[in-house]
Amino acid sequence: MIRSRVPLGFPWALGTKKTKGSRMLCGKKVAIFPDQNGVTRVVDDTCPHRGASLSSGKVVGGCIQCPYHGWTFNGGGKLVDIPTSSMAPKESNIVSYPVEELYDFVWSVPDGTWVSPPIYPPIDDDGWHTVTGSREVKGNWIDWVANSTDISHINYVHDFADENNGAVEHMSVENTVAHTKCTAWVTPKAAHPLTRHMQITKSPIVSEFIYPNTTIIHIKLKEPYEFVTYTTLTPINRTTTRITWCFAHNINLGTPVMLKMLNEHFRWQVEKTISEDEAIISDIPEDFDFRVNVPCDKYQTAVLDRLHSMLIDNEENLFYILD
Repeated sequence: MIRSRVPLGFPWALGTKKTKGSRMLCGKKVAIFPDQNGVTRVVDDTCPHRGASLSSGKVVGGCIQCPYHGWTFNGGGKLVDIPTSSMAPKESNIVSYPVEELYDFVWSVPDGTWVSPPIYPPIDDDGWHTVTGSREVKGNWIDWVANSTDISHINYVHDFADENNGAVEHMSVENTVAHTKCTAWVTPKAAHPLTRHMQITKSPIVSEFIYPNTTIIHIKLKEPYEFVTYTTLTPINRTTTRITWCFAHNINLGTPVMLKMLNEHFRWQVEKTISEDEAIISDIPEDFDFRVNVPCDKYQTAVLDRLHSMLIDNEENLFYILD
């Protein structure tokens, strides 16, 4: 079943930079901790001595110490200290994983083959402000991909588009090897008094899906205002997904206090949006087939068709099979 497969060789987000503890990385439980320079490290979570969870231990001198017998491992997975012995047994080191920090996200790969995560430069430009977050949600990762590339659902599930005018106009879709890009026009609606003055009658949306798991949505409002949402999905199992997100805007209110209030509103709005989507996605049957479509679904279907072709490849070593 396609929903049970996960392509390897791509970066998956484990959370934001403040993440510590354990995460699932394509079926493997990994420990995340900062080294002595504050750089995030990712290693296998299971101590090779007696199987304790390293993420339940503590960080000592930039290394992770097992809570069971005090065995200590550095960010490269090498055993550096055994309190009761000066000799390290064979097979005592653990696997470490490459890590990259981008847009406040911690990215890693399960098989050691590094591909850099997708970059969207405006998020780093002067005058832009960002809010980030990460959480586990109910629902298969493929269904979350379908949701992230569904333009028309925003009018009825969320409160920042006009439910009385759900038309999606002037949609165009283009494909390259790495991404599928969609441009469309929708009718927006202010979700907060502070954004009411930015609204326009019709808003252009540019949504780009970078395979296999990342969506970048660019929303243009009244000049010069723009919103960007950068969202990536990490499969945990067949019914659970991690969604890690960055919301960027170029609204400058003049004072740090007002900016903080606005950013907290945007954080609340994104979390509310995710919960609204989760309420629907969590109820989608595992064997559901997206066969009934209308013209405004062509972006979503283009992405799902490409993912389907990726995930039916016969080379089993290219995939992880979800439990």
